[in-house]
Amino acid sequence: MKKRTKRLVGVIGFLLLTALAFVFYFYMTFSGNIIERFSQQRAIIKAYETRYDEDFEIVSSSYGYKRKEFSFKISSKSEPEIVFTSTLDEADRIDRYAAARCTDYLRKVISEAFGKDFDDLQYKVNIFEEYNSPGLLERDVTTRLSQNQYVVDLSWDPPVLDTLQVDTIFNDMTQRISARLDTSIGGLKIRAGVYDGKDYYITEVDLR
Repeated sequence: MKKRTKRLVGVIGFLLLTALAFVFYFYMTFSGNIIERFSQQRAIIKAYETRYDEDFEIVSSSYGYKRKEFSFKISSKSEPEIVFTSTLDEADRIDRYAAARCTDYLRKVISEAFGKDFDDLQYKVNIFEEYNSPGLLERDVTTRLSQNQYVVDLSWDPPVLDTLQVDTIFNDMTQRISARLDTSIGGLKIRAGVYDGKDYYITEVDLR
């Protein structure tokens, strides 16, 4: 009886260890090594704090299991409203903080240019810096804007798609943005994507 009990306990223990091993394996595969995550967090914070002589903090982190790398959402304590995402690997190639400050400037330009005149469209704005821009490590916002290329994506969903109306609205938008810009920009493309649930229409213009 005792031998059977010992065998049963042994089998159960083996099964539990096997199950724990599988759980640990899947956790490491999809969530990454927690020790490595903390190590990279410290390293990327140190990289930005050394570059800017400011205090930065991690907002959140995620793990891309396909690329096997951690990405971090980071903010400067001096400008907590600006949150940017970076990996440790790209920190010495692309200054995401400076890029975020540049796109924040453009977002404010658009907000001031439009006011509330287009609020009925419930439009969305997405701004990004082109990856082939030459000044990806430039820290100064004015200098970086003058060196790099940017794309502004505007989108809204009307009940019925009227391309002539879209062109009229888009022309008004781009003229307002152009008039509001008060600094040199290496390149600026404005795009509009409009979808009514059935048809999709895209138009664009190079402002700079």
